[in-house]
Amino acid sequence: MIQKYSVGFEDSARDASATLIGRDGHVVVLTWSTGGLGSYLLASLLQCKDVSVVYALNRPSRGASSIQQRQRIRFDDRGLDVTLLQSEKLVYVETDTSHDDLGLDTELYQKVFLIHFRLTE
Repeated sequence: MIQKYSVGFEDSARDASATLIGRDGHVVVLTWSTGGLGSYLLASLLQCKDVSVVYALNRPSRGASSIQQRQRIRFDDRGLDVTLLQSEKLVYVETDTSHDDLGLDTELYQKVFLIHFRLTE
């Protein structure tokens, strides 16, 4: 199964690297950053010198807490450095998976997912 679904992956990865690594570094789209694994991944990505932007896509907040507050709580719970959340490379994005465009405005959708289209062409 791995062989079947990884045909051409090495070439795509090489092409993706050329596309995604500009003079400013990697652009990363991370879903569920407020979850357990997502929090650890976000902390690692924010510390990477070769990552320029991390788009943290999360569902809308329920109740009074914002995505930023939920993220801070998860970092606190796991003993992660909450000062990382002040990074200029972190962009929180509220999404709605019931919409084809994830509920994003057109400009942001194209900016974030243009990466995907480049990889699949």
